[in-house]
Amino acid sequence: MIRRFTITATFTSILAVALLAGCGEAPEDELRDALPTASELSFTIPAGAQQAQSEAGKKVSALLGARAELYNLTYNVTHDLNGSVWKGLHVIESIVRHRPSAVSANHAVWGPHTPPLEPLTWRLIVRKEQLPGHYSYNLAARPKLVPSAQFTTILAGTSIRGIGGFRGVYTANGDALHGLDPQTYEDTGKMVATYNTTRGRRFVDLVLAGYSDDGGKNVDLAYKYRALVTGAGHFRFVAKTDLQDNGSAAESLAVVTAWDNSGAGRGEAVVTGGDIQNGVTLHMSECWDAGFGRVFYTDNLNFKPTEGDPSRCALSRAPSTGDVNAE
Repeated sequence: MIRRFTITATFTSILAVALLAGCGEAPEDELRDALPTASELSFTIPAGAQQAQSEAGKKVSALLGARAELYNLTYNVTHDLNGSVWKGLHVIESIVRHRPSAVSANHAVWGPHTPPLEPLTWRLIVRKEQLPGHYSYNLAARPKLVPSAQFTTILAGTSIRGIGGFRGVYTANGDALHGLDPQTYEDTGKMVATYNTTRGRRFVDLVLAGYSDDGGKNVDLAYKYRALVTGAGHFRFVAKTDLQDNGSAAESLAVVTAWDNSGAGRGEAVVTGGDIQNGVTLHMSECWDAGFGRVFYTDNLNFKPTEGDPSRCALSRAPSTGDVNAE
């Protein structure tokens, strides 16, 4: 089931255009710095010496003291997202490791550049806009074997310099990438990413529309991640998918989790539709300790037995959508 939330490498590897931020006095350094990096896009969830016990696509039924289900779900979804961002970054890194092919005080072009084994030729353009601290960037591609072809925009975005970081938004066009080479780039759909790394925080929102990673049914997915310098954080995602993975009707799922700097946390999940009776909402609440073991669970439909003690919840207040919506 978790696999349905996975954003595969070939789509999202293009989203973090620059991994390396240069130093020195070269004109392109300021423009390179304005690009989002993989670390800014990462979803960091506390983890122990061992990975979460559930693997993508496997159903888990936790017992008191066992690894908490909502922690597992959060870990696996965010782990998949991070893996998707980092995989394939060698293609993007190779662009900004080269000196720009054209550069001025307000403009830089990297490429055309074709990494080894890459079927596409890439070009990255970064501009410094008129407003102070404002930048725009455009990543485009064309087939390697058709050098006369026009470049197609794959990613376009803007960033604004703030205190200690940047905030920005960009759109990635998986349909366009798929159209250039459907065998290598199987993902389709569009993705909008909004981020804010100013003042020591890391806020990342991802919205996917009409997304498919296997040529199957398109889905709409949304993720919100909030991390503070203290190590505490919040994560929220919503999706419509078949939670039982048995070919039945899809359920609507919304999950909000929160944790403190020890890793102890609490999660809330709401499920409607699909195999849930019409007009009925399943609301689950679960808490885990610093070792990610379940210390409390309850739901409103007796879907599973209530167990544990709510007083052991590290977070006395259940997380809500307001926690992750706050800027």
